[in-house]
Amino acid sequence: VNLVGGEWHSRRGGLIDRRIILDIGLAQREEGGPVFDAAGGCLGMSTFGPRGQVIVIPHATLARVVPQLIKEGHIARGWLGVALHAVAVPDALRESADQRGGMMVMSVVENGPAAQAGIVAGDIILSVDGISANRFRKIARYFGGDSIGRKADVRLIRGGGIITVQTTIAERRAA
Repeated sequence: VNLVGGEWHSRRGGLIDRRIILDIGLAQREEGGPVFDAAGGCLGMSTFGPRGQVIVIPHATLARVVPQLIKEGHIARGWLGVALHAVAVPDALRESADQRGGMMVMSVVENGPAAQAGIVAGDIILSVDGISANRFRKIARYFGGDSIGRKADVRLIRGGGIITVQTTIAERRAA
């Protein structure tokens, strides 16, 4: 074990109960195997994480999500229907935005929650329900299964001004 830390959120917003990074290499065919501690207790399942690191999906996380996977076939996640890219807030708006970065909307899914709220490509999302959108992982935490159906205020920059629109978070569906 190289590093052990607290809970964290995956890029897709999933809650992982504990950050465990291993100091080993894995072949593709070895991914998904069990990981044991020195006493023989099961820590969880090995997989590839960010930057090719070998990480462990903890046993507690597996115990929480596997029943839902068996029952539903997927883990519910909230969804706005946008593709985002981190950007700096324009200098002229930095003070009124009260933050240095946001997420530029690169594309909007037709008839998705963002489209229904009037969000368009080129908007810069500053926050969702007061949660700063200055980093992708920070905002991804908001979109867990409990966010589905929730009304959300989206604060954004459009045309040199700051506006707020309201949308309803939908469930992300596989294409």
